[in-house]
Amino acid sequence: MRNSLSSMSLHQSLPQMIFLSRIMTHSMIRILHLLVEVAREMFQTYWQEQHVTPHNPARDSPLRLRGSHFPSTSPPTSGKKKAQKQCHVCYNTPRRAKKRKDTRYCCNECKVAPRFKDYHTLQNY
Repeated sequence: MRNSLSSMSLHQSLPQMIFLSRIMTHSMIRILHLLVEVAREMFQTYWQEQHVTPHNPARDSPLRLRGSHFPSTSPPTSGKKKAQKQCHVCYNTPRRAKKRKDTRYCCNECKVAPRFKDYHTLQNY
């Protein structure tokens, strides 16, 4: 269902989308489900990432799963030569026990200190 909706233009009107979905699936789609799918597609297509300052924590955006992200070491601070940040994945995961883990590596694009593979490839880490 998701692939067929994403191939349609988002600029089509809702009645046309409902009609096309009836033809494609041969059954009535719940309008709420269709609206959620349209909203999700619009969100992923038109989301613009906001610039994050060091005092404003980064929010997870769908764009973290796309693009080129490379690990780099955290810049030194006045107090520490080898600065560390709290791992975003370890602290915010709903899949396992939350724990504090510090790391020297961060993503310059996202401004978070993650486990790179988990943060940039999994929707729900």
